[in-house]
Amino acid sequence: MENSDTQSVNSPGSSRSELNTLKVRDLLIPSSHEWNVDLIKRKFCTEEASIILGIPLPRHNREDQLESAIHRVIDCDFARQCWALSNIPHSAWNHKQSDVETWLRILHHNLDYNQWRLAMIILWSMWHQRNLKNIGDRHSNPLEVIHFSCTYIQAIDTQCLNYVYQPHQTTDQEWQPPSSNSVKINFDATVSPSKSCGGLGIVARDHNGMSLGWRRRVIHGQVHPTTAEAMAAREAVFFALENGWRSIVVEGDCLAVITGISEAGDKFSVESPIYHDIRVLLGDFQSYTLRHVRRNANSVAHRIAMFCDLDCNGISLPF
Repeated sequence: MENSDTQSVNSPGSSRSELNTLKVRDLLIPSSHEWNVDLIKRKFCTEEASIILGIPLPRHNREDQLESAIHRVIDCDFARQCWALSNIPHSAWNHKQSDVETWLRILHHNLDYNQWRLAMIILWSMWHQRNLKNIGDRHSNPLEVIHFSCTYIQAIDTQCLNYVYQPHQTTDQEWQPPSSNSVKINFDATVSPSKSCGGLGIVARDHNGMSLGWRRRVIHGQVHPTTAEAMAAREAVFFALENGWRSIVVEGDCLAVITGISEAGDKFSVESPIYHDIRVLLGDFQSYTLRHVRRNANSVAHRIAMFCDLDCNGISLPF
């Protein structure tokens, strides 16, 4: 077997003098990177030869394994084709560096925000394509890398525009009661980056506007606002299931979350698993409605979520 210190082959059943200079690569056929069966059977006893020939070999050559990270991101043919197809300036990425970290620092300095963002998605997609190639799933395709990267950026921009601009219209909106056979559950979330915590607020009301119950949860650690809102939506659905309500209306003031639950969209987002959980849970209801409302129609849930900020300061409130 191979000795990790010397990369020589040791065989208890063979003459050491004969094997002292024999390397594992000497047991391979260079052109096909497969075991040299005849040589192995000559050099080793039957049992040892059987063990060696049973060792699986990687699909790629050892030279491929040893190529540097910087070669993989800019110097190999696949990487250069990807960059050439992008709108990243040639002078920005085509500079020789000894390591990826230095190359990334210079790339960041040379690009504007949108170019830098695209470059990072291209690197991510390139690495994914190489992994698929290494496991034999497919050949690397530069066109697929650029198409995925541009589509992904467009999806991010569209989602951000929906989230930032649509909820902030100036028309007032008041909370409206549900129908007589339904329960309306409002949810909201707050985050406090300076305190590394946040809170979820849930309130359920009937068609008369009477409270049927409320819930709050403290979030510990740094959480993105959209992720916190998605967690609050899931908590609202859990709350309804626990109380046995069969027909519900779920309202929140984060359009990105309401859209994410309603449409099986971006599977790569942080919130995607939460949206999936919610869709599964909603299948247990007789009927449900998801609705986006403005902040002033969601003020009670917002204030409950704000109570959690007191918990972050060490003040305990009743559950």
